[in-house]
Amino acid sequence: MNELLSSAREFMKREKVDFLLVNSTNEFLVEYNDLKENARYKLTGFSGSTGDALLGFDRLYLFVDGRYHIQADLEVNPEIVAVVKLLAGQSQLTEMAKQIPANAVVGVCSKKNSQARVEAMEKHFKVKLLQEDGIETSAPDFGVIEDISEDLCGLSSDEKISKIQKTLQIHESILFTNPEDVSYLYNKRDFSRRYSSKITGKALISKH
Repeated sequence: MNELLSSAREFMKREKVDFLLVNSTNEFLVEYNDLKENARYKLTGFSGSTGDALLGFDRLYLFVDGRYHIQADLEVNPEIVAVVKLLAGQSQLTEMAKQIPANAVVGVCSKKNSQARVEAMEKHFKVKLLQEDGIETSAPDFGVIEDISEDLCGLSSDEKISKIQKTLQIHESILFTNPEDVSYLYNKRDFSRRYSSKITGKALISKH
């Protein structure tokens, strides 16, 4: 773990950021992913499905809600990881901001955070979007994708896409990054995963 921390902090120096947000989700924003895809797990040793880490040059913070207070204490090295235990009603971003000095810059992997979450972060601290988080993980497992009957879905995939295209101007496109949206749009599911049937994918739809 010490070698990984050193490598991540060297990455922070190269990117000129004071802190690094390390997500539990993969680049398809999937929470219930394999641990080999989970950068937060690799950095902290915490295997819970949710909860992000904030790496600074002096401290490493792990933010967990009430479901994981005990598990986090059991799994992480307290000499390396400071566990921030969120209480009911507390916001992770609000509590995270308390650890970040004014004018400090937080590196955020753009592929692992939704646009809405990035905008929420920007209300709390300075954000620098990065192409990666500097922590090597395995490529996402695309699982076993199955077609869902049109009788259950109501509309075919082509019909759904056509409805979207009618709302677009000639040079417009729309990007879907939420796996739930992509699963619905293409009438496909992946039942090989635990706790989730969303497919791993993104979709870009243009007028034509």
